[in-house]
Amino acid sequence: LNDPKGGFFVPTEIDTEINRILIETGGFRSLARVRSISGQQYKKRASVKGVDAGWVGEKDTRTKTGTPEYEEVDIGVGELYARPQITQTLLEDSAYDLEAELAMEVALAFEVLENDAFFNGNGEKGKPRGLLTYTFTADASVKSWGEFGYIASGSTSGIAKSTAGDELDKLIDLQHALKTFYRGNASWLMNDSTMAYLRKIKDTTGQPILQTYTQSGVTTLLGRPINIAFEMPSIGSNKYAIGFGDWGRTYTILDRIGSTMDRLYDSNTVPYVQFYTRKRLGGGVEFFDSAKFMKFAAS
Repeated sequence: LNDPKGGFFVPTEIDTEINRILIETGGFRSLARVRSISGQQYKKRASVKGVDAGWVGEKDTRTKTGTPEYEEVDIGVGELYARPQITQTLLEDSAYDLEAELAMEVALAFEVLENDAFFNGNGEKGKPRGLLTYTFTADASVKSWGEFGYIASGSTSGIAKSTAGDELDKLIDLQHALKTFYRGNASWLMNDSTMAYLRKIKDTTGQPILQTYTQSGVTTLLGRPINIAFEMPSIGSNKYAIGFGDWGRTYTILDRIGSTMDRLYDSNTVPYVQFYTRKRLGGGVEFFDSAKFMKFAAS
């Protein structure tokens, strides 16, 4: 206080709302399949080849037919944690509800980490296996379980074209690479810069290929909604920047235990109070033929 002209009598007003820098992260949970489990591991068998059958005449020999083939889906559960600390005095005297603020900050940190793991996680120590870490194979050459099919854009910097509207043809190819069964629930997946790129593309009549409906605010491409995921890569050499699929069928998120926060009082850290927060979850691809991607490359 250094204002002798009445300043001592003017109380300082403190706003109890804390503004924070916005962190952009996608909400992949709203697209993926989310399961609550009671154990450490989730296993499921997926049929990748059905029973063979055929026509025979009345007296023809009935030879042995092929048997089904199965692959095992195995997704583990890992743990997110945070252990920030605040002095007891600050907790008691602050004009803010610091414990609630801390819980919100931890929740945001968890959201950022889990969303990144759903796309880029390495699967180690129960960490989710990221959507973009599996094998990608040219769609026409996909032969085995565990591979996502892709359509090449024809260029590393965008979708190749010779005339206006050619870009749309590649996107149509990507959409129809997906089996009809999955298309009813399919949607596009990309980051914001990729969507900005697509917004600038016009069809042969000069109209934008993206359609935004004013009443609902939903933007669609070829009749299907677009989802923004900031964790998706931007357009660049060999990047899988656009996905089209039934994401609830493709990716499974496991919740074992939601966020829990405990106060820890440790004589070695006096006068600090530690807030130990943890959350157990996992994630991984369950089906591979329910999503296709566009690879930004010549082939």
